Amino acid sequence: MGSRTRTRRFNINNRIFINCRREPPSVMVGKMLVMEVHRMRRCRFEIEEHKRRATTVFDDGSELTAAPVMDPENIARARSLGYTGSDEDAVWEMTRHHDLVHTLLAEAEGFPFSLTLHSVANDYEMPPGMAQREERIVFLIQRLLNVGLAEVLRDP
Repeated sequence: MGSRTRTRRFNINNRIFINCRREPPSVMVGKMLVMEVHRMRRCRFEIEEHKRRATTVFDDGSELTAAPVMDPENIARARSLGYTGSDEDAVWEMTRHHDLVHTLLAEAEGFPFSLTLHSVANDYEMPPGMAQREERIVFLIQRLLNVGLAEVLRDP
């Protein structure tokens, strides 16, 4: 007896596939959710746009996830840093950039990762004033990126 071949047919985005060896994807092509990943020296930074989450994953396995906090203070902060759009979009953009800028700053200063973020992720204390200094510089960088140097120089 000869072998029988079963005809398989499936449709992806209005394209018909017959007798393909590959199974159809579990998610329709063009509808897959993408994670933006930035590999840093001793951590990686993952941005999940669809969930509005930004996670720093350290090489030691610890993690710190940031999500937008929609309160008057964060809305005002996002606006003062130059983020535009709806309140939700402005706060999300501020949030998605914030911890990444922490890590870029730390690496520029010669640290393997942001000591501030790592201390929060692992629940240990920083020397007095160190985390506050880093936070102020991160906000300054975010403002510079959004409004430019001329605008920042006009600040009181």
